[in-house]
Amino acid sequence: MKRVALARLVPLVPLSGGACHLYSIKMNPRLGNQTGIFYFPSLRIPSMTESSKILAIDTSSTLCSIALLFKGRVLIRQTQAAKQAALSLLPMVEQLLNESAVPLRELDAIAIASGPGSFTGLRIGIGAVQGLSMSAQVPVISVSNLAVACYSATKRSTCDAAIGCFHAREQEVYFGAYAANTDLGVVLIGAEQVASIAELDFDRKAAATFKGWVGVGDAWNEQVALEKRLGIKMARTSLENEIDIEDLCALAELRWRANDILDPQHVQPNYIKEQLDY
Repeated sequence: MKRVALARLVPLVPLSGGACHLYSIKMNPRLGNQTGIFYFPSLRIPSMTESSKILAIDTSSTLCSIALLFKGRVLIRQTQAAKQAALSLLPMVEQLLNESAVPLRELDAIAIASGPGSFTGLRIGIGAVQGLSMSAQVPVISVSNLAVACYSATKRSTCDAAIGCFHAREQEVYFGAYAANTDLGVVLIGAEQVASIAELDFDRKAAATFKGWVGVGDAWNEQVALEKRLGIKMARTSLENEIDIEDLCALAELRWRANDILDPQHVQPNYIKEQLDY
């Protein structure tokens, strides 16, 4: 599914006790100029001086991982066996929060790696996040796996842009180009896509404005074909699809501070395609 930002919450004023807030909704200009005032009893305006508490969940691959960002540290737990998310996810969350003495309701946000990735794993993870979020009235931060992969790639290189490219089915690839950004970690260039390499849509003129590109994802085993289609030469590539959950935490914190948060009912798997053909 192509992800389009519908709106961003802009804090206006806290209400009684500081627990409830009014938010203005700034609509994506591509979707119109409507604005409105909405009341969210569960959302908190982040303070730049406070230490955030964010639970991150990744069920997009064969192993299920969770992490807690708390007091500037990241505590990580992971299943030992493959495809255990349905059985292990919630017990791992409970154990990690108990060990850290952080009640679920005191979290600032819950982050989810929304895909692309395992169809079943994504549904399990998002369902769990929605339940946790609704029960504790904590907002959700949905982060594309391609964004996390590109953030990790740019952070570990001198390049200022990255392309995540994962193998999909039917000779297609999941594709997303991201630019490094101080405030948000990375920002999407164009749109995420799922298509054959020959059908990828890429702005070569915009690409030339960056000082260097890195590639990440298993579809870079088709590096010659990809570079020919994109018209750029990669400084380096990595065939790794697994995302770093510590980097998921870092991106989530940046987005939380920018109020880039979601109501749990609006969290969806990032399939990129509008309809799945398989």
